[in-house]
Amino acid sequence: MRRFLLLSAAALATAVIAGCAPAPRPARIDAVFMIVIDTLRPDVLSCYGYRGHETAAIDRLAASGVRFENAESPASWTVPSMGSIMTSRYPTQLGLVESPPPRDTMFEWHEKRAQVRYTIPDGVTTLASLLDDAGFHPVAFVNQPFLNVGQGFERGFAEWCYSTGEDSIRWHDTSTPIPNIEFPRGTDLATADPLLVAECVRWLHKNADRRPFVWIHLLRPHRPYTPLLKYLPENLRDPKLNVDPRILYAAEVREVDDMVSDLVAAIDSTVGLKRSLIIFVADHGEEFLDHGMRGHGHSLHREVIRVPLIFVGPSIPVGQTISTFATTLDLAPTVLELVGAGDKAPKSFEGRSLVGVIHGGKTNGPIFSEGMLYGGTKRSLIEDNWKLMFDTQAKPPYALFDIEHDPLEQTDIAAAQTERVTRMEQQLGKHTDQVVADLKASFHGTPFASSPETERILQAMRTLGYVGGK
Repeated sequence: MRRFLLLSAAALATAVIAGCAPAPRPARIDAVFMIVIDTLRPDVLSCYGYRGHETAAIDRLAASGVRFENAESPASWTVPSMGSIMTSRYPTQLGLVESPPPRDTMFEWHEKRAQVRYTIPDGVTTLASLLDDAGFHPVAFVNQPFLNVGQGFERGFAEWCYSTGEDSIRWHDTSTPIPNIEFPRGTDLATADPLLVAECVRWLHKNADRRPFVWIHLLRPHRPYTPLLKYLPENLRDPKLNVDPRILYAAEVREVDDMVSDLVAAIDSTVGLKRSLIIFVADHGEEFLDHGMRGHGHSLHREVIRVPLIFVGPSIPVGQTISTFATTLDLAPTVLELVGAGDKAPKSFEGRSLVGVIHGGKTNGPIFSEGMLYGGTKRSLIEDNWKLMFDTQAKPPYALFDIEHDPLEQTDIAAAQTERVTRMEQQLGKHTDQVVADLKASFHGTPFASSPETERILQAMRTLGYVGGK
């Protein structure tokens, strides 16, 4: 017995010295809810310091759990970002990246790139399938046309409800591919968000005892920024007025906050908040000429890749803010550990569980981002509050920011930090080589090796020089 106590004390001391405080044994969780808000910047939430309006429901979530101050997305737009959340794999490893251009091709920042692929490849393990194995019932309510196509993002879900128009939703048989819908130009799918929320609430009242894993993905505050007039300041509610897009965007965030309030109320009245794990997150942010561009998919500056991340539930501390950098690749292994299924995390996961960090530990490690939709190929690396950005079309191609003292990334100090740039450049290059090699390796000996999709990917690999042949 004495030897056991000594060993336990030594193990505890080692954990503390290593900066990984031991987490308590996970409490029973009867439901998992992942609320994803498309295109949401954290700096328009009052719990992240915004003073233009109050986001009361999201603030209550933050006050009830743990809020990450510096969560980063591995990509600048929805498909690669959500692919990484669902698989804990980098976009390049999944093929969810822009196709390499012909040599010496230049792109304008607003010029759309061809993509290698648009959905998660066959054979890749998803969070939904792992939670299904752990005894949860996975169901999705998704308002995002890029995700509502094919079968990749459906993998592991028993039920799937999605938007089919501005005022219509539909349940889909997940044993078959979702048919591609050609929406008329100008369709504002975000107006279907309340329908999906209401359907999710109805579903919960009938199925709360099934130990659900619910992913709900809302499209507001995505462009074209058409908030209900009641969410605008009173002096701007005349439909004839030309309102600043930033004000319209902020109004849509208020609208989203009300929908989050409805969702949380439904969770509390069905499963119960004390028995539920809630993850509140965004796929990416949005830019309003912060660095001369609008929208997203164009850059890897923080207005695009910094996202809100909140965990609420059993075993989660209350009212805690964590400044440690995290990536949304960490979400899947964290969820699995919190529900007591950490041993189910596959070796393919690139993310690290944040449970130790949530309970007072520290984590080190680089944060990589990639995955563009417009303009030239870009990649970034964050380490120890330094951020290196690589742009194939920039002269010079590397920029360095001290994001502790320059969080808005306004001043490139690469010229004054040449040794740091060289070291981080080598680290970023090594990572890029590895994820491209992983993508190449994934298309050897697979059942879909001769599919048209694979041929497009192999052609992209040939352009990079990683695959010989044709």
